[in-house]
Amino acid sequence: AVGGAVNSYVSRTKQIEAFGLALKNVGLTQAGTTAAFKEATAIANRLGAPVQQVEKSYQRMVPALKAAGASSQKTGKFIENITARTQTLGLNTEESGRLFEAFAQVLSKGKLQAEELNQQISELDGAFRTQLADAIGVNVEQLTELVSAGKITAPVFIEAVNSMANGVEELQKRIKNGTATIQQLQNQIGNISVATLTQ
Repeated sequence: AVGGAVNSYVSRTKQIEAFGLALKNVGLTQAGTTAAFKEATAIANRLGAPVQQVEKSYQRMVPALKAAGASSQKTGKFIENITARTQTLGLNTEESGRLFEAFAQVLSKGKLQAEELNQQISELDGAFRTQLADAIGVNVEQLTELVSAGKITAPVFIEAVNSMANGVEELQKRIKNGTATIQQLQNQIGNISVATLTQ
């Protein structure tokens, strides 16, 4: 039992160190890294999402969002929105990682390309294309044309995703009014264990 506890503590310590190093490597200060760590925990608790998954999302997404010129407020909202989508869709850890990777690729490339939209994102999230078109104010056919022309740049993509219905409010409501899903409850229990190791 003691060995298991020590291994869990060491594993968690490594995760926290990796989180800090990843964000410092893209120019965040110690204060910025600490704020991001706290925000990741807050997002996980608000949505009933696994805290370690949200932390990994920060590690992967912050460099891409920073390169796209997103403010810390837009960065937090973007990650929260994508996290909510993964929870609403019931994606497992591997699928959630693939979805986050697809979004990170859009930001890294500086624009949404057909490959990400048609294969990587739509394969995991069938409603995304229609919702993105609505957020931009066009129909799906026009969206396809804009993507082909390279008009959906990273800043446009961030704004659109942040304005979409991503399930954030519904997930938060379930946590607040005591009607959390079984998955949310399981995640919250896991988050308590992670928080205990962090203290």
